[in-house]
Amino acid sequence: MIPRATLQRILDIAVYAPSGDNAQPWRFVCNGNTVFIYNLPDRDATLYNFRQRGSYVGHGALIENICIAAAHEGLETAVAYFPGPALCVAKIELTPDSKKEQPLYDMIKLRSCNRKPYDMKPLGPRDMTLIQDSVGHSGVSLVLIDDKEDISKLAVAVATNERVLMEHKGLHDFLFSMIRWSRSEEQRSPGLFIRTMEFPGPVRILLKYVISHWSLLKVLNLIGMSKSIAQQSGAVYKASSVVGALIIDSDADQAYIDAGRVLQRIWLTATLSGLSMQPITAIPYLRDRAEAGESEMFSVEHRTLIRQAYAVMVRAFGIRREERHIAMVFRLGRGEKPSATSHKLPPVVEYKA
Repeated sequence: MIPRATLQRILDIAVYAPSGDNAQPWRFVCNGNTVFIYNLPDRDATLYNFRQRGSYVGHGALIENICIAAAHEGLETAVAYFPGPALCVAKIELTPDSKKEQPLYDMIKLRSCNRKPYDMKPLGPRDMTLIQDSVGHSGVSLVLIDDKEDISKLAVAVATNERVLMEHKGLHDFLFSMIRWSRSEEQRSPGLFIRTMEFPGPVRILLKYVISHWSLLKVLNLIGMSKSIAQQSGAVYKASSVVGALIIDSDADQAYIDAGRVLQRIWLTATLSGLSMQPITAIPYLRDRAEAGESEMFSVEHRTLIRQAYAVMVRAFGIRREERHIAMVFRLGRGEKPSATSHKLPPVVEYKA
């Protein structure tokens, strides 16, 4: 029997996984040498989390952390997806094995989302090869774009999200429900700590006391606030060495989990190489929702903007088959240290005999 203390160490570090809006939508049940992972849908109820795909990406990153931490502890893992119980995403069987060196293990707690502008110099061949090789043989394809003109086009397309976000009440209200204005508030409830969003002090004040109020924002949008925010975001996204995408050949839930596992390996490898990274995947998820019979949630103008932005991404990443899906988009580069990192709650674990 694997000691409970060992299982706890594994889960304590596993929860340093990325998740949408830092929602951390998971809990655990340990039964003997088996770990069951459960999704918590209410943690991330945004329109972006279409069919829980964003949460499944986060769960994939969590599972990858467990596999790395288990190997570090001298344990082998066998992962089964969706084993049966409601909301159970995965079952992981742990068995004793010889310890294996895990260079990515120490990166798990160091990995962070960096929303600052990056150095726009191209990455060296070694870094590009390390990122490509971290994908493994998972059925997930990685496309890396380093052409500056293509990056500029992608930056504008990705930043379309910020305009829609500032003009759509549902998206706006959820964002501000997830922002945590102080570290103590974030420690009580998972969410986006405002300092991780890298806004200057005056902008943070504007966000808290003006933009967070929908009635005030609607007035400001009449004079171009939403478009201005999108332009500013686009300038940050443009300041990248590489924009990457993870492409999957199916919209099955497991495919998004697999993409999350690959995402985490890429992110940990980037961290080991001293690179900064930021996921920027909102547009594909909004497009999926709009194209799946839920287009009434968006105005005609917003549907057009989302489709146009998605078309730019499809062309840039060379997606030629309708059944292929963008599971994740991210930017990479060398940047200054982020102003703050997200707080991770300790794992909620139920131990059974």
